[in-house]
Amino acid sequence: MKNTCLLLLISCFLFLSGNAQEVLLHEEVTADTVKPTFGPNYRNFLHSFMAYGAVFGGTEGPGSAIRYGNSGDFLFGVRYKYRVSNFFALGAEAYYRSLFYSIKQDSLKTFPDTLLNDKERLTFHNLSAGLYLRFNLEKKRGNRVGNFIDLGGYGEWTFRLTHFTRNKLPDGSTVRSNRTGLNYYNALNYGVIARLGFNRWIFFASWRFSDLFKESKNLAELPRLTVGVQIGFY
Repeated sequence: MKNTCLLLLISCFLFLSGNAQEVLLHEEVTADTVKPTFGPNYRNFLHSFMAYGAVFGGTEGPGSAIRYGNSGDFLFGVRYKYRVSNFFALGAEAYYRSLFYSIKQDSLKTFPDTLLNDKERLTFHNLSAGLYLRFNLEKKRGNRVGNFIDLGGYGEWTFRLTHFTRNKLPDGSTVRSNRTGLNYYNALNYGVIARLGFNRWIFFASWRFSDLFKESKNLAELPRLTVGVQIGFY
């Protein structure tokens, strides 16, 4: 009897042990070893960015002085990077660019006309695209953008030019005007870009080779250099 009970206990123990070893979760280990292809330091990376720059350099003609502290450059767009090696990448970008110049009002003013206003500004609204080469400055940086230098070029289409003026009248009222449909500017422009990046913070400079205004209009050319800072959203 004792032997029979002992055999029954051993059988029950073996039965329960076998059920306890049932596989409840199965994972494919090899799937976890596949290297990702999208990310800040992987083969492909796409992100948005925003930038603001200040205008530098002189105007190319008399009577065309600008207010430098009130003139600048605003950009917002997307940037793509293709990683060729740990030290080198290629890229492309597309963005909206608002380039604005505040015109200085004094007795020497002849640009874009001789009328004096309390405030006057020309704003170029552009759709822009660029190509660049990236040289990475960090050997080991993990899955992050890291520090880098970009060199490239851009082309843009000015789809709208706005001539804004504001004047205060003797009775205290204010008159504002926004003129569009102007025909004295070149719709297509191009230039070069250079950037020095520290992960998401990027210092940039752009130089415009083309002229903003048609040669036949005899208008003074505005400053070509813009220097500023960008922030990458990643």
